[in-house]
Amino acid sequence: MLPCVAGRAAILQPEILLGYLSGAQNLSEDAGDFSDFDWKLQMLMARHSQNPVFSMILNDFGQIFANMARQYFQLDTARRASLAFYQELARAIENHLHTVEDVVKKAMEQSILIWEGVNYERRC
Repeated sequence: MLPCVAGRAAILQPEILLGYLSGAQNLSEDAGDFSDFDWKLQMLMARHSQNPVFSMILNDFGQIFANMARQYFQLDTARRASLAFYQELARAIENHLHTVEDVVKKAMEQSILIWEGVNYERRC
């Protein structure tokens, strides 16, 4: 999710995001579970940013996200990174709202590196 969308949603609806993020501790190791949880978080942030355009854009990418996310979350590294992100995001929302955008940006950068590793392994 775009950092600005997450930041706006965190300011407008912190309790809703925190309630959802608390469910991360119950995730199994299943890639599908992670994919579903992550997609729902993206949609929740888009919806609660109060900009309907963000939700419409995400809806167009739903199937692409589902296919790619299941591959991504097959990796233990990806699941661990996402769990750490969910925890860090919750801490930012609870204590330092001004850092939410940076937390999301950092997680996006880390995800790109993990995904590049997956694609490199496929080519070799």
